[in-house]
Amino acid sequence: MNIIIGLGIFQGFVFCVLLLSYKSNRNFIGYFIAALVFFIAIANLQPFLLSIGVLNAYPNLIYAFLPWELLFAPVLLLFYKAHFIGQQLKRYQIWLLISPFVGLSLLKVLRIIFGWKPQKFLDWYGGYSFDHLSTVMLFSSVFTQSILLYLLINSYKRDKNLSINYLSKEYFKSLKVILLFLFFTGFFWIAAPIFDFLYTTRMDHYIPFWVLLSIFTYILAYLGLGHLKLSGQRKNLRGALQPMSNTGVVRISDSDITIKFNQLLTDQKLFLDPKLSLEKLASMLTISPSYLSTMLNKDGSLSFNDAVNSYRISYAKDILLDSEFDQYTVIAIGLESGFNSKSAFYAAFKKFTGMSPSEYRRNSLRKKAG
Repeated sequence: MNIIIGLGIFQGFVFCVLLLSYKSNRNFIGYFIAALVFFIAIANLQPFLLSIGVLNAYPNLIYAFLPWELLFAPVLLLFYKAHFIGQQLKRYQIWLLISPFVGLSLLKVLRIIFGWKPQKFLDWYGGYSFDHLSTVMLFSSVFTQSILLYLLINSYKRDKNLSINYLSKEYFKSLKVILLFLFFTGFFWIAAPIFDFLYTTRMDHYIPFWVLLSIFTYILAYLGLGHLKLSGQRKNLRGALQPMSNTGVVRISDSDITIKFNQLLTDQKLFLDPKLSLEKLASMLTISPSYLSTMLNKDGSLSFNDAVNSYRISYAKDILLDSEFDQYTVIAIGLESGFNSKSAFYAAFKKFTGMSPSEYRRNSLRKKAG
């Protein structure tokens, strides 16, 4: 078991180095993923070295360890607020979040300054008895679980108010799965020091927690790299400023209202906004939503969503036909065309073209080759 956990820690450090070795990954998401994996790896390293006897053989190594596990949840909270909610924490809130880490780290430094010998310090910081390590672990686990509980509750409340400009609903669902997995894992973390207090301090108590945390590292790496790729493609597509051919757009008849409706969608490309609503567009046209809906049904015999989606599908078809973007994923193109999820894009595309986006791309490539 120690070999598996040790490999997980080693792979965590290697992953951080490889991730940031690519320039394209050196952005907000990339740094966040690297920070989380690093904190998981280094937090597991200290108890792992204790369990295999390395710290007992080389007690001076204890000076190199800080309570890194206390930074994991604050980093996750900062990322959630900035990336998913579009909010920045105030400076005092950040200091409040990292105060447990800072406080325990300063306490450790003071202990070193006042001349504690390595072995005595090791006994105080992480021996095999009813000791400080179990206390720190219990405090760290409860602190982390409290933040995870807040994130879980907040994520379910915020599900309908996403910052869609940066992510899709699928990735927000992935975030909630990750939070649930971490919250479940956290109970094993809390249980380990409690068992230490009730029975005898044994590093075996932490093995289920280590294993689950190692699994989480792989999950985070997989989802994180996928999100990095998707975000990079969306950024490139956005910067390309694709012209729109309007092929396949469902044109509505020439009443004054519908002419203005078409102009807004074409000239300002409002269809690229996933949050575009009947109410918002009616307000821009200074008419009531019900009147706009009536005009669309009367003039074009289609709903508001279908009218907007016809523009989105036309825009997506232009990109799918462009050889410059052959290597881009279909989901990245769909999200940049104004859809807020993969399922919505596929459903609308099939409704207007009779085929999926992937089939449309393959058919186009075959025609070019033929």
